Amino acid sequence: MKILVVEDSLVTRNHLEKSLQREGFDVCTASSGEAALQTIVNQGPQVILLDLYLPGIDGLEVCERIREHPKVYGTPHIIMLTGKTEQEDIVEGFVRGADDYVKKPFNIEEVILRIRAVERKSAVKAEMLKIGEIAINLSANSVREGEAEIKLSKTEYNLLVFLAENRGVALSRMKIYEMVWRDEFIQGNRIIDVYIRKLKNKISTFEDHIESLQGRGYILR
Repeated sequence: MKILVVEDSLVTRNHLEKSLQREGFDVCTASSGEAALQTIVNQGPQVILLDLYLPGIDGLEVCERIREHPKVYGTPHIIMLTGKTEQEDIVEGFVRGADDYVKKPFNIEEVILRIRAVERKSAVKAEMLKIGEIAINLSANSVREGEAEIKLSKTEYNLLVFLAENRGVALSRMKIYEMVWRDEFIQGNRIIDVYIRKLKNKISTFEDHIESLQGRGYILR
């Protein structure tokens, strides 16, 4: 599970990063609201530990932007880190879109337990992947768009699943080819583009979510 730590205090940020890495989590960090939003787009974290007080865009605004633009930022689980204890401030965090909160000074074991709870829920949900109107049932190897069932070839399905599992992550053509086709990528191979077009033709809303990265690869929003 990828976790983004957004904290302007270097000491607190390093403490969280090292503690979570020891638990086996994939951790990225940001020290400002602006940097956090860009990191979310580039890294696609499943959980965000979000400090309330940040330079520039504060944590509440970051949280609100994430929830207002799910196609851009995905739907990560947001745990607000706050030193405030007033009930109205906690309520404001939930109104803006936070899922949980931890008061500072925090116990790192409590933070880890809360993330583990998210991890368990994610494992249950992992049988189904959703991208807008597109629903992928992993246990049945089936795809639906709204009420309509979409018939895909094995390669088309595997490509769609790989993109969905890495939503929000910039993927090079080499990475996609090696993971979906299970073969060594040769520069200039355009078969990935062919299959992306096949998915666009078969799934009407797929084009709304897939973005070409200037010839380098793709990202699914």
